[in-house]
Amino acid sequence: MTAIQLRSEVKKLVDKTSDLGFLEQLRQLLLRPEADRAAFVEMNRMADLSDEAIHKGEVFSHEEVVEHLLARRKRK
Repeated sequence: MTAIQLRSEVKKLVDKTSDLGFLEQLRQLLLRPEADRAAFVEMNRMADLSDEAIHKGEVFSHEEVVEHLLARRKRK
């Protein structure tokens, strides 16, 4: 997809959106300096990875973490 095509698609989506909160967030995102946008994109990428790990069961429960930390303390 070219930049022109993507811009056109985004404009159409924005025109269809009536959620004022979402539009304000989008506005704020577009007004941020480039470094802030890159950080925002990276945080969202990490959040997506976390969601995927949770859905795959690749995370520990609170109880498992506590048990692991207590076991490490005992070994020291």
